[in-house]
Amino acid sequence: MFHIEPTPLSLWIWIFIIAVPIIVGLIGYFVYFSGSELAKKIGLVILAIGVLGFITAVGLGISSKYYNYTHSAQYNKDKKAKEIEYAHKQIRRIDIQNYKGETTYTYTGNFGFDHKGRNLTLVDNDTANKITLYIGDNDTAIITDLKTKGNK
Repeated sequence: MFHIEPTPLSLWIWIFIIAVPIIVGLIGYFVYFSGSELAKKIGLVILAIGVLGFITAVGLGISSKYYNYTHSAQYNKDKKAKEIEYAHKQIRRIDIQNYKGETTYTYTGNFGFDHKGRNLTLVDNDTANKITLYIGDNDTAIITDLKTKGNK
């Protein structure tokens, strides 16, 4: 897969890669309208080369962007977060602690969670029960991914 590593110089490399086919296409355009029948044929060929070069350069740019993204730390982080969020076999434990560090609520099971403001909503994947918890000013919620069902 073609790719150019993102560096300060790579911007200029991409400008060059995109500009050359545009310039070739413009030359073909001007040759096409310059006059004779032979110039029109040559101009049309040069214009077609410029258009194909531009399409190729855009394709290479998309390929490079995709390669650089899929090999980045952000991609790996997002992929892992999605695996954890949507893993239906993931066993988790939630502990709610008050300001003294005492555990006031514990729940262990196969659940997904959503945190908005001071509300923490748990939905058990096995029973489809919905549990909404209110977390106070000084309370702490600790969610631990324990293991996946079927694995030891």
